[in-house]
Amino acid sequence: MKPPRSVYYSCLLFLSFFLFVIGYSITLGDGYYIFDSVKFIALIIIFYWQYEKLHLQPWIFFGLGTVMALHDLGRFGFFTLQWAGFSWDMLTHFAASLMIMIALLQAFQNVEISFLWKCVILFFTSLGIATLGEFVEFFGAIHTPDGQGILGVESLGSPIAWLSPDYWDTMKDLVLNALGSIAGIGIWVLFRQQRIST
Repeated sequence: MKPPRSVYYSCLLFLSFFLFVIGYSITLGDGYYIFDSVKFIALIIIFYWQYEKLHLQPWIFFGLGTVMALHDLGRFGFFTLQWAGFSWDMLTHFAASLMIMIALLQAFQNVEISFLWKCVILFFTSLGIATLGEFVEFFGAIHTPDGQGILGVESLGSPIAWLSPDYWDTMKDLVLNALGSIAGIGIWVLFRQQRIST
């Protein structure tokens, strides 16, 4: 069975945006966000292609595309935005792991294992996915002369005087990924309970 039409149009929307980011980066000649956009194009196609096998819902598919788009908006300076100490970078890490956790729970909903153990295993799976992102940032930073990696950004500093800004940035990201994963479990449980009650 093919995904709903709404998912088809959402897929086209996200693909168009990621292609636009690639084209925009090429015109600027700096190469930032090209790798990420190519990765997102591959992921959104996989999510669409495996939509039924992953037991995705339209809102989950749209959520996954949205968190990838939130990241790519950094191409246009969004990572400089902050609200009361909460930055765009913090938002992207929290939201990404939230949606990843929901998608994992949805994909493995029929696995016969206690819900507690399922949450524990998928929580660490979600953190593992987030850690892969940190690996990409690290290898990008050490292979670019200015240390700005594939996104053209640097650690903005640490609020703790004796703590390395780069260490603070990495651990802050992972803590937000963990919080996002926990929030994802809560939202998925509420969503499932609502569906059962109706």
